[in-house]
Amino acid sequence: MKFKFSSLLIAGTVLSLVGLEVDAQVAAVHAPTGPATPPTAAVHPGPRYSLDNLVNPFTMDRTEKTDAGYVYWFFDKHFAGNGKTLKLSVVRPHEASHAPHHHVEDEFWFVLEGKAEFLIDGKTRIVGPNTGMYAPSNVEHGIKNAGDTVLKYLVIKQYPDVGTSK
Repeated sequence: MKFKFSSLLIAGTVLSLVGLEVDAQVAAVHAPTGPATPPTAAVHPGPRYSLDNLVNPFTMDRTEKTDAGYVYWFFDKHFAGNGKTLKLSVVRPHEASHAPHHHVEDEFWFVLEGKAEFLIDGKTRIVGPNTGMYAPSNVEHGIKNAGDTVLKYLVIKQYPDVGTSK
């Protein structure tokens, strides 16, 4: 099975950002010099996770319609019990899923297809596929489709106070 390095990097970054630990072995191109590092203990996902809920393939019948297209929650804020999320957003040409706004959560986006106009703190930039964007906490931000085809992007965010008692 062949994978592009960028695909593996993106998948690893997404899994890391949503807080899922993955035990992986990568063969080095050159053998390391110096003393060998002792092996670490394997990390297991625990009893509340199974292969069935750790793998979530996209299906149109589980999308949520929005005014500008639809979203698909790969992992919602309750999945891991800590508010971490991974969502696919699909936006029709020249539309935005919502107006620019700000909130307490940091937010990441990764453009899969199309052209996105990213707004951050009053400034904009148009970006294409394989581009990541970030909005720090409480900074006005927005994303809209700047192209003539659909815009598909991933949204990675952690909602506060999920799984904690107040």
